[in-house]
Amino acid sequence: MHPTPPQHWRNGRTEVGLAEVLQASAILGVQGGTHAQWLAAALGLAWQEAAAAPAATDSPTGSSPLAGQAPATTPAPAAPSASPARQLKLLQPVAEKPLLFEQHFAGLKDKIRDAGQIAPSTLMQALERPTHLPLLKERWFQGIFTAALATQADSREIDFRTLERHISQDSPLEQLPFKKRGTLTKGVHVLLDRSETMQPFWRDQSDLVSRLRHLLGDALVKEAWFEMTPFGPAATRLQWSDLAAPTYHEQMPVLLVTDFGVGQDAAAASFMDWEPWQPLFQLAASSRAPITALLPSDKERCWPAGLATRTASALLWDRETSPRTALRSCPC
Repeated sequence: MHPTPPQHWRNGRTEVGLAEVLQASAILGVQGGTHAQWLAAALGLAWQEAAAAPAATDSPTGSSPLAGQAPATTPAPAAPSASPARQLKLLQPVAEKPLLFEQHFAGLKDKIRDAGQIAPSTLMQALERPTHLPLLKERWFQGIFTAALATQADSREIDFRTLERHISQDSPLEQLPFKKRGTLTKGVHVLLDRSETMQPFWRDQSDLVSRLRHLLGDALVKEAWFEMTPFGPAATRLQWSDLAAPTYHEQMPVLLVTDFGVGQDAAAASFMDWEPWQPLFQLAASSRAPITALLPSDKERCWPAGLATRTASALLWDRETSPRTALRSCPC
C-alpha cells in the first residue's frame, strides 16, 4: 500500500494557481498588453486600491467554483472623501527689530552681494609664517621715541625772553642764555624683560631694539636683559644677563620694557611689591637717568599702582600709541 502523497494547498485568496495562469496564457497566446490585463482581471489576479477590504460572500451551495471559471467578485466600495486639510497656525514674531549683524552690515549690502568667492587655501599657504606686525606703527615710531627719549640741551638760538628778563631786573649775565631743545644725542639704555610672562613679546623686543639702532645708531643704543623670578629673596629676583645690574651713563635715558610681573597675576597690580625693583630705580636716580616704561598691558587694569612716582613717563606698547600720546606723558 503506497502512502498518500502530501497535499499542497493553494493560496486561499483564489482557486486559480500559477499553473492555470500559464496554461491559459499559452492557449490564448497572450504575451502582454491589454489582453494580459483583461486575462488577469478575468482570473481574479487584478489588484486595485480600496479604502476597505470587500466583504467575503459564500456561494449559495457552499461549494467552490469549478476550475477554469473566475470567482464572482464584488464591486469595491467607493473611497471615503478626504477630510479637510488642517490649517497651520503661524507664530507671530515678537519684534521685527533687525539683528545686530544686520545693523552693522546694513550699508554694505551691495558690496556683500557683489563680493567674489574666496579662493581655497593650499597647504603651502597654511605653512607660511604670518607677516609680522610691529606693536608700534612705522610712521609714528620716530615721533614717539623722539618725544619719550629726548633730553634737554642748549641750542645755538638765543633765548631773548630770558635775556629781556635779566636786563629788566638789572641782574648780571655771565653768558648769553640759549634756548633748550630736545635731543637724542644721549642715546638710550634699553632694559628688556625676558621673563615667562613676556615671552609673547620677545620677537617684538628684538624688533624694537633693531629699529632704535636704525634711528639713533649702534653707538647710542645700549642693551641689557633680565628675568624676573617670583620667588626667592627680593634682592635676587631680578636675574641680569651679565649677573649684575647694568651701569648707566650720566643723563642717558632708560627704556624699561616690562610688565612688572603683572602677567602672572593681574590682581597684583593694585598691591605691587616694588622691593625687587628698588636697586634699579636708585641706580638710575643717582645717574640722573630718566626712566620711560614701555608696557604691553592695558593701562586701565594692569598698570601697577605707584608707577608714576618711580618713572619719568610710561607708554602703552600698542598700535594706538601716537607721538601726541608720548608728548603728553613725557616729563618735559
